[in-house]
Amino acid sequence: MKRIGRNWKELERIAQDGVESRMLNKTIKYRNIVCTTTTNTTTTTTTTTTTTTTTTTTTTTTTTT
Repeated sequence: MKRIGRNWKELERIAQDGVESRMLNKTIKYRNIVCTTTTNTTTTTTTTTTTTTTTTTTTTTTTTT
């Protein structure tokens, strides 16, 4: 076999990167389809409840002499 100028480990890594990027592209396309189809039918309701508690303490000291 002819040497291509790269070692086999490098070629394997490049091949693996190609496979991963193709899988990633498929995942992204799938996600885009899911997002566009579900956006029309999904209703998101956000409820925020804020509770504020104020405690006031008054201390009176009386000194009689």
